[in-house]
Amino acid sequence: MFSGGLGITGGIKRGDLLYTEPSTGWFNIADGRRFEKDQFISPSIPLEIDLLFKPIKFLGVGFSLFGDLNFNRPMYGVALKLGIGQLRL
Repeated sequence: MFSGGLGITGGIKRGDLLYTEPSTGWFNIADGRRFEKDQFISPSIPLEIDLLFKPIKFLGVGFSLFGDLNFNRPMYGVALKLGIGQLRL
C-alpha cells in the first residue's frame, strides 16, 4: 500500500555551539554542550510504503518505508511490523 499527501513539518534544529558546561565528575552522562535552538516550520510531502505478508490467517509480518520531504529537515526511516490476531468490528 502507498500513501502520500501534503503537510506541515516543524521542529527545532541545533544551531551554533554557545558554551560548554564543566563536567561534574566521573559518572556525568549528560552532554554539557549547549547550542542555539533554531525553530522551523516548512511545507512537506509525507510518503509511506507498507508491505505486509500474511503466512497464516491471524499472523502478519512486514515492514514500512516512510519519509517526509521538506525544505529544512527531510527525514526517512524503516519500521518492522508484526501483526497478531484479527480485528473484528
